[in-house]
Amino acid sequence: MQKTLLTIFILVAFFSKAQNRINEKLPVIIKKNNALILATGWLKNEAGQWTSGKNKIPRDLGENQKLLGNYESYGLGTDNFISMEIKDVTISDSTYAILIKKYRDGFYTYSSIQKGWNNKTSCKYYVFSKSELQKVRDIKNDSLNKLYFKIIYEGDLLFINTKTFNDVTISKDISSKIKENDYSKYEELVTRQLGFNFYFLKSKNIVQFYFYDAILHFIDGMYENTEKAEAKTYYETDVITFKKFLSF
Repeated sequence: MQKTLLTIFILVAFFSKAQNRINEKLPVIIKKNNALILATGWLKNEAGQWTSGKNKIPRDLGENQKLLGNYESYGLGTDNFISMEIKDVTISDSTYAILIKKYRDGFYTYSSIQKGWNNKTSCKYYVFSKSELQKVRDIKNDSLNKLYFKIIYEGDLLFINTKTFNDVTISKDISSKIKENDYSKYEELVTRQLGFNFYFLKSKNIVQFYFYDAILHFIDGMYENTEKAEAKTYYETDVITFKKFLSF
C-alpha cells in the first residue's frame, strides 16, 4: 500500500513539473479584398513591338515568340501570376497589409541539358505597413505613378503543394522570418522596397500596373528611354476588376 502511494506521489510530482507543450501564436491573415485572377501582361520588345500574354509578361524572344512563347520555361515569361491578393495580417497585436502572389513556376529534372520540365506553383508574399496603401489614393490620373512600399517581411515559398497550401503556411513562414531577425541586420545596409507602377487611364477605365522588388529588379529595363520614361512592362485590366483587388 505504501509503495502504491509512493508511486502515485512520484507520478503526480513528475507530471506537475512536466513542460506544457503550447504552440506559439502565429500571425493571423484575414481576407480583405477579392483576388485578382485575370490581367493581360504587356512587353515592348527591343524591336519596338508590343507582345502580350494572359497573366504573364512575355519574354522577348524576337522571331521565335510564337514558337517558344508558351514552351516550358519560356512559357513562364519574365513574370507571371495565377492570383494576387492583398489581405490583413496581424502580428503581435499590430495589423499590416500583405500582398500574396501565386505564380506558375517549374524546373528541369536535368537542368544541364534542359530536359524533363516539371510544372509547379510557387508563392511570394510581401508584408508592409497598411499606411503605405494611402499612397495609392494620391496618384495622378493618366500618368505613370511610381510608388514604393517599405517591406517589413517577405518570403518566396517554392513549389508548394496546391492541395494543402493555405494562409497558415504563410503565417508559419512569417513567424520563422521574425525569429531569424535577419531583416533588422540587413536594413542597416539597405531598405527593401516593393515597387508599384500604377497608371490609371480614366477616360478608358483601364488600369496598368506592375509590382516588383525595387532592389533586385533591373529598373532601367522597365521604362522607355525617353524624357517621359513611360513603362514598357506592365499588366492591364479594367478599373472595376482592379478596384475589387485594390481600392484607390
